[in-house]
Order: sequence, then structure tokens, then C-alpha cells
Amino acid sequence: MGFFLTCYLLRWCSVDIQQQIRKAEKLVQDGQLDSAVKSLQNIVTKFPRQAQAQGLLGLLYILKKDYNLAEKCLIHSLQSDFNEAVAKNLTLLLIQENRWQDAYIWSQKLVIKAYRDIEVKLNHALILRNMNKMDGALDIYKKLLIENPEYIKTYISYGFTLNLLERYEEATKVYLLGLKIQPKEFTLLYNLGITYLNQFDYDNALQYMNLALNQNNQSINLWLTIAVCYAKKRDLDAAFNCIKEAEKINPNNLLVPFQMGSLLLQQDRNEEAIDWLNKVINKEPEHIEANYHIGLIYLKKEKYQEAVRYYRYRIKRLNQRFGKFNDFDLPKLSKDLEVVISWEQGIGDEILYLGLLKNIQKKIKSITYISQDKLYDWIKLNFSDIQVIKETESVNYLQVNPSLIQLNIGSLMAYIENWDDFFKIPSVWKVDENLYKKYLQKYKQNNEKILGISWMSANKKIGDEKSIPLNKLASIIRNNKTISLQYGDVLDEINYVNQENAINIIQDDELDYFNDINSLAALISICDIVVTCSNVTAHIAGRLGIKTYLMIPKFFGNIWYWNESQNQSKWYPSVTIIRQKKDMSWDDPIQEVKKQLSSA
Repeated sequence: MGFFLTCYLLRWCSVDIQQQIRKAEKLVQDGQLDSAVKSLQNIVTKFPRQAQAQGLLGLLYILKKDYNLAEKCLIHSLQSDFNEAVAKNLTLLLIQENRWQDAYIWSQKLVIKAYRDIEVKLNHALILRNMNKMDGALDIYKKLLIENPEYIKTYISYGFTLNLLERYEEATKVYLLGLKIQPKEFTLLYNLGITYLNQFDYDNALQYMNLALNQNNQSINLWLTIAVCYAKKRDLDAAFNCIKEAEKINPNNLLVPFQMGSLLLQQDRNEEAIDWLNKVINKEPEHIEANYHIGLIYLKKEKYQEAVRYYRYRIKRLNQRFGKFNDFDLPKLSKDLEVVISWEQGIGDEILYLGLLKNIQKKIKSITYISQDKLYDWIKLNFSDIQVIKETESVNYLQVNPSLIQLNIGSLMAYIENWDDFFKIPSVWKVDENLYKKYLQKYKQNNEKILGISWMSANKKIGDEKSIPLNKLASIIRNNKTISLQYGDVLDEINYVNQENAINIIQDDELDYFNDINSLAALISICDIVVTCSNVTAHIAGRLGIKTYLMIPKFFGNIWYWNESQNQSKWYPSVTIIRQKKDMSWDDPIQEVKKQLSSA
């Protein structure tokens, strides 16, 4: 008798709950979200394992932007009964919050259950991409293109992923395949334009972005990206006009004054740039990019103490975040402080920032430095009094030493009290003695003078602005014995220039120029003079105290530490900075280098 009574009560409760849920759904349709939430809360308070009520309540919390409660309800629902719609909502919520590992757990289950759902598979690929499991993401895209070749979202997401991997030619092919299916699809056109922009092909970039503009002329992001293309082509009037068009669409959108400030910064119109960036900060004081870019301007102006207040925002950036640690609020140094300091940004920047270490070594108890792996040997050689570990070893080290104060190497600028005194004592490094002797014996006979040259930057955004065609440098070589210091796949270019100009630039075929920085530094150390563009060679030569002629662009690509106020670098006193007189023309710098070499 008791068994049947229990079954009857459960059945009665189920019917009553269903009626209450339908009532809540009706309230939602009528726009009464709060009443619907209250109704569902009553259900889950009495029946916390009621999956349908928990799932619907989770969805309502998403609509109300109460994501913590939404997550709890959705998980309660799935733990009681795995429902695909609820799992989708939870996965999308976790994606929105960039919680990729958590999203992966539920998405994995969802892919198995909803194996025919294209959106589920695309979301799973997105999660894998953001977990840096690129092969898994690419496999999903390839299979989806075969299974559903008409589904445009696959082309968009696949192309975007290839762009992130800098596989631009493949991304271009994917986008063009998608455009064969839907020739007027806005996102495909826009993203293809960005792909060409990433390859510095500004004409094709503008072609496809203008086609995208024909489909939607109300996209602020599109107008501002077109402005970047025109600026790169040096059509500044067109660039400013595009920013004005974006402003017409939404005068209150902070991207507009930010982009204007960025463009002015790139032209060294620094005071105007600060005015525009301050318009952003006045409305949004914690705007990350505006603060960071003002920091760059102060660094360019050599106002280092003012700069650090703004430059620290680099560690909060969503794209191109700099710094391993969150050291936005810096600790006060003391003799009992044990600190772990991490590299940041590129190899050249790391070498530059390492000059700051000397300023704090005596002010704290101990330093452990986390180095990029390829710099490890050279740093360890020059900092024998501190512990140096490789980036690949850092995860385990930090887990074992959680109490260490964590700092990024660039943040050490905040601890310089007197910059004039700091620059009076330059930091000069040594090289491995055996490697030095090896290259000396290999290349330098009878004390002959050796010229080292480097001409290309691999920087994704401004490398084209900083790089100098090798054939333009041929005229400075003359009869100098010349060694290539250039990383990358450049042997064919060297052979061509050698043949065309009857010269002999030597490329060491045993040296891994890109990964073996210790050996590259030793090779540079045997050079009497180095001529280079703004790349890692300039930093290595400067840190070694080698006489160096550094050619830099007039505007775009002129990095803050090659500042405007003097021709001799403060960071590396042996480096002479030679700037373009005419934008985009290397003729004057090359003539000046020839003049300097002839009198050397």
C-alpha cells in the first residue's frame, strides 16, 4: 500500500511541477522574467533535482546576466538529466566567460550526444582552438567542410583559426571557397580583407573590405580597419575620413577616438594622440588600450616615470597581452623579498629589459629569473649570481614556490629612481669564450675587419615597415668581409644578391640563427661593425657594446626605445640610430651608413 501511495504522490508532483513550469514559460513569453524566476525558484527549492526547472531557471539567469547563478542551475539540471539544449546553454555560457577548460568538459559530452549538430562541433573546435589544441580544431573544420560544404560558418571559423596560426595562404583559400557559395557574405569578405592585411597586401585588403562595405556600411570595426589599410598605404586623408565615417555611425563609441589616437601616435603626433586617447579615458578611466598607448607615448618621449602608470596596462590587454604575471599593483622592494621575474614580449625586448635587473639586485633578498628557452644559455652566462630557469620549467617551479613575489621584467622600470644615473652605467654582456674562439678562427684571419648585417624583422604587425630589402644594402658592403646575422629562411635571397652584385655575404650554414641565441651572440661579437634594421640583432649587438648602425623607419614601426631625441641610443650607447628622412625610403639612411663606414 505504501509503495503505490509513493508512486501516486510522485506522479501528482510531476503533473503539478509541469503545470508550474508551463506557467513560468508563459510568464517569460509575456516578458515577466522576475515573476518567472520566482516561480521556478519555488520549484527548485522543493525539488532541487528537477532538471527541467533548473535548466529553464539557468536560461533565465543568463538573460538577466547573473552568470554565476545561471551556471549553478544549468549544472544541477545536467547532473539530474543530461539534456542537449541545457548542455548547449552551459557550454555557450562558459565560452562567453573564456573558461575554455570548463567548457571543454561539457562540450566533449555534448559532441558525443549531439554528433550530428554542426553548431556543437563548431563550438567544440572554438574551445580546442582557445586551449591551443589546434590540430584537433583543424580536424573538425576539415571534416565539417566535407560533411556540410554549404555551411558558411565553418569557412568563417576555419579561416579565422588559420589566420591565428599565420597560415595566411590557406586562410585565403578557405575564405575564397566560402565566397564561391555566398559571394556577398559580409564576414567572409571582411575576414578575407584582414587576411590580406596580415600579409601586408593592402590593395587586396582594401578590395575585399570595400566589397564588405557594400554589404554593410554600418560596421564601425570595418570602417576602422579600412582606416588602418589606408594609413599603411600612407593615404592619411582617406584614413581620417574612414574614422569620421565610423564616428557618424556612433559618436559615443570609444573605438573611434582610440583609433584616431593610435593613428596620430604612429605619425609621432604625440600631443594630439594623447588628447584623443584622453577622450577615451575621460569616459572610461580603466580603458586598457588607451592607457597602454599613452604609456607608449611617454616612453617615446623618455618620460619614464610618468610612463609606468600607464604602461602597466599592458598586462591587462586582451589581445597581445604582455607579461606572464599579473603585477599591475607593484610591491615595495625590501631586503627580505624573494622575487621571481619573468621575461615578456620578444627576444629583443627581453634583452633590453634585462638591463634593468642591476637596479634591484641589491634591494631584495633573491631573484629567480624565468627566461625564454632560446635565451637561457646566454642569460645564465651573464647572470651567474641569480637563479635562471627556462620558461618550459617555470610551471613546476611556480607550483613548488607559490610564495615568491611575481614580477614581469618590464615592470622593473617602476623601480628606477633616477634615470640619468641609470643610463650612466650601461649593461654590457659577454659571450661564451669557446664559441667566440670558434667563430674567430672560422672567419677572422689576420685581424681583418668584419661587417655584420641584418635586414629583416619578422614582427607580424610592423615587420614590413622595419625591414630593408637586402639588395638595397648591397651598396654598403663594397670590399668589406660581410657576415649575415639575419635569422629566417634567407639563403636564397643572399645567393641572389651575391650573384647580382658580385659580392660575398657569408651565411653560416651550421648556425641555427633563430633558436641558438648564445651562438648568434658569439658570431656577432667577432664583428667590428654591425649594420641592421630594428630587430633582435640590434639588441644583441647593443648589449655586447659592438659599434652598430641601426636604421629605423620615420613613422610606422618606430619602436619607443629608439626614441626621437638623440642619435645615440641611451639603452645601448654603442648603437647609432639613423632614421629615415623620407617616410618609406631607405635611401638616406643607406647613404649615411656608407658615409660612416668610409670614415671608420
